[in-house]
Amino acid sequence: MKKFVFSLEKVLNLKQQLLDVQVNEMMLLQERLKQIVTEIQQLNETFHKYNNELNEQMRTGIGPHEVMVYKMYFHDITQKTNGCLRRKEEVERKIFLKKEEMIALKTDISGLERLEEKQREEYNALLHKQQELEVEEYVNRTCPAS
Repeated sequence: MKKFVFSLEKVLNLKQQLLDVQVNEMMLLQERLKQIVTEIQQLNETFHKYNNELNEQMRTGIGPHEVMVYKMYFHDITQKTNGCLRRKEEVERKIFLKKEEMIALKTDISGLERLEEKQREEYNALLHKQQELEVEEYVNRTCPAS
C-alpha cells in the first residue's frame, strides 16, 4: 500500500503561511497603535505642562500677546491630538478586521487539520486490515490445512 498523502496538504500549507503573514501584519498594526497612543500621551502631557505654565504666568501677570502665543500653541497641539485620534481609530479598525481574517483562517486550518486526521485514521485502519490479510495469507501458504 502506498504512503499516506493528504490531498489538501498544499492548501493547508498555504493557509498556514497566510496565517503567519496575518500574524506579522497584526504585530505591525499593534506596534503602530502603541506608537500613536504614546504620541497622544506626549501631546497631552505637553498641553498640560504649558497650560499650567500659562496659568502660573497669568497669576503673576502676562501680556495679551503672550496669551495669544499660548493659545495658538494649544490649538496646534489640539489639532495634532485630533489627527492622532483619527489615526488611532483607523488602526483599531484595521486591527478588528485583521482579527476577523485571522479567525476565518484559523477556522479553515483547523477544519483541514481535522479532515487530515480523519483521512489518516481511515488510511491506518485500511493499512492495518491489509497487514492482517497479508499475515493470514502467509500463514495459509506456509501452514497448509490438514
